Amino acid sequence: AAATHLDAVKRKAAAGDPESEATLWPAFAVAAKLAELDEANARNIARALEARSMLSEAGRAVRRFKPEQLAELARKLEGAAHLDAEALARRLDMLTTPEQQRSWLSRTMPGFRHGRDVFHEAWINMLLTNPVTHAANLTGTGLVTLWDLPETAAAGIIHELFFRGSEGVSRLEAGAKVRGLMEGLGDAFRLAAKVARSGEEVFAVGKVEIQPALSSAAFGWDAATVPGRTLDVLGGAVRIPTRALKAEDAFFKGLNYHMEIKALATREGVAEGLTGTALTRRVTELEIHPTPAMQAAAIDAALVRTLNADLGPTGQAFMNWANQIPGGRIVLPFIRTPTNSAKWFAQRSPVLNLIAAQNWTDIAAGGAARDKALARIALGSATGAVIAYEVAQGHITGGGSQDPNLRRLQRDPAVGVRPPYANKVGDTRYAYS
Repeated sequence: AAATHLDAVKRKAAAGDPESEATLWPAFAVAAKLAELDEANARNIARALEARSMLSEAGRAVRRFKPEQLAELARKLEGAAHLDAEALARRLDMLTTPEQQRSWLSRTMPGFRHGRDVFHEAWINMLLTNPVTHAANLTGTGLVTLWDLPETAAAGIIHELFFRGSEGVSRLEAGAKVRGLMEGLGDAFRLAAKVARSGEEVFAVGKVEIQPALSSAAFGWDAATVPGRTLDVLGGAVRIPTRALKAEDAFFKGLNYHMEIKALATREGVAEGLTGTALTRRVTELEIHPTPAMQAAAIDAALVRTLNADLGPTGQAFMNWANQIPGGRIVLPFIRTPTNSAKWFAQRSPVLNLIAAQNWTDIAAGGAARDKALARIALGSATGAVIAYEVAQGHITGGGSQDPNLRRLQRDPAVGVRPPYANKVGDTRYAYS
């Protein structure tokens, strides 16, 4: 049995056998995992006999795991426990009875995982305690949301000029989104308040990439008991920063959902060839009772504009890799939002927008996707050209000269030259940093 093998290896490792020290962690990983499975299966009466029969034969039990899985499990445990083989052997030797050993092993795996997850949760929330972080999130998401309005208007103009008569973005959609922005504010605030109370993500996806770890549910404790309630209260206090982030995202998700539903309703009414009162009536009907396809498209749009869209295969593989590496999510606490921010920027920035794969995919797809992609390229390039011109004229300034004396002169208001990180509007310069 796995436990018998672990006991033999443990005794040799405690005696200082180098070969046994090397094999102790894999043996410990197998025994701990099997003990955890044994205890979990024992709670299910219908499967108890079958599970214990399987676990009683070491060969059959070990075959449930691939060799590379056992090696990975041993590596993770070794990194999480911060014990060398000799120390682990001494601790195992203190458990004198088989019942003590099996009980301790069955709790070792969840204990390591909980410890790692609790530390990760505390770390993420500590990073989010800075109000500047929340201000940046609100500002960035708000600007992305507002940017969609001129971009939609540009898409409508492009469709009217080059693709009239085919399916695409209507010139009326930008106005519909402005109406959705104004009418959806109340619902967006209510949704944010609801999320602030419950802590649940809207659309089940958000910037917080971890599940609650400091809770009675995560530890398997009864929430009705004093320890369970205490743990939930403590966890709730720790998660205040992430709950605030979820509420901020909920506000913009609700707002963007309203805007997109109204735009899609307008597009559908126009596509049906309706005008005047008939168009108004049809649009109102679709806004009140959107089709499932409209709802799905509105959810996708809300996730994209709040930088919460699902990552592609490469991004998801990278996130999984970071989750597996010990301490990976400490170094990379957020992956989805920075990745989506880079994608959003690349699809609109001059030069980069011409090589962004998503733009060309949308152009090839035709219809509204084509119109939006062309609008991203056109509006982004035009905005970049305006900024470049303003910089060349000295109306927009950066950090200034690298020479300390010249930089000090540039920052002297009495001289009347260009201050750093400022934008000139009329005769007044406004700092943007």
